[in-house]
Amino acid sequence: MYKKIHEKNNVSFKLGTEITRFEGADKVQSVILNNGDRLQTDFVLLGIGVQPATKFLNGVKLNPDGSVSVDRHLRVTEDLYAAGDIANFIDWRTDERIRMEHWRLAQQHGRIAAKNMAGQEAQFCSMPFFWTTQFGVSLRYVGCVKDWNEIIFQGSTSTRKFVAFYVKQGEVLAVAGCGQDVVVAAAAELMRINRMPTPKELRRDSIDLVRRLKE
Repeated sequence: MYKKIHEKNNVSFKLGTEITRFEGADKVQSVILNNGDRLQTDFVLLGIGVQPATKFLNGVKLNPDGSVSVDRHLRVTEDLYAAGDIANFIDWRTDERIRMEHWRLAQQHGRIAAKNMAGQEAQFCSMPFFWTTQFGVSLRYVGCVKDWNEIIFQGSTSTRKFVAFYVKQGEVLAVAGCGQDVVVAAAAELMRINRMPTPKELRRDSIDLVRRLKE
């Protein structure tokens, strides 16, 4: 769906190819791909990812990706806490270790880490949430799942109004939605309080999650 939206707005995709070199005199004027295509350009924007800036930490074991592992209280070791992009934390629902790069999660982590620094024993039990808006069309995603057994889809991409439920081992672990912000927000709270409808219920009926939350 989003690929079509981009193409409608004059964005071209060159999938399955790689850049071999840039050409130009005083600036980049063309990009050469490994299939022989030459793309004329005025500028190049490189998206090559980032790495956690953690090399300054002494005496702390770093993971291969540069992150640091934290416990359920976001504690690295005694009197040392980590939050946000650099924190490899435990998903409180699946016990899997995950790391997410989004400022919203950093905000959520920061609150919990601060409480623990102040002497409380708070655990991170919130639902990770992020979104994107491309050419005016927003996608919301709540939860976190690296892989899944099934996607239960309700709605239609043609109308840009749908909800997708990501199921793993008989449980909904993540929800994505377009044009359904209230529904995704309700799903986030239902997952947090462990009242999310079962995959069987979602396959059988189109359940009103907002009403379910109010019950």
